[in-house]
Amino acid sequence: MAKTLTELAAEIISAMATNTSMTLDELEHNLSQVFASLKRISEQEVVVAPALEPKTGGRSKRGSRVTVTDPSASIREDRVICLECHKQFRHLTHTHLRSHDLTPASYRKKYGIPEKQPLMADTVRLKKHYKAAKSSTPRSEQNTEAKVV
Repeated sequence: MAKTLTELAAEIISAMATNTSMTLDELEHNLSQVFASLKRISEQEVVVAPALEPKTGGRSKRGSRVTVTDPSASIREDRVICLECHKQFRHLTHTHLRSHDLTPASYRKKYGIPEKQPLMADTVRLKKHYKAAKSSTPRSEQNTEAKVV
């Protein structure tokens, strides 16, 4: 059974109190700070749907819990969450998907992601689009170069 935030905060403060001496006011202050931090962290977590929950209890190697209830929600502004292993990336590469014995097309089909949807964070996609547009020669210049040659 999962512990409550109050129980977790109390355990953390009791561990701190065994190593350092604290006054009652310091204990109360530290307890409220730890509780507030735990609450803020728990609100940022995303809950994994039961069908998608990994065998590791929903925790990635970094220890951050990832919550994905809708496959289309796995592609976010600043990161993409792999629905197989629940790790976070800026871009789901062919190499990573190969580690799950999937291709990008089979991954999209398995989770109902549209075929034309890029498997990358929106910020990365927009940055690549901007660089491509900036580096390409405008059509008006291409026509004048062709006439000169």
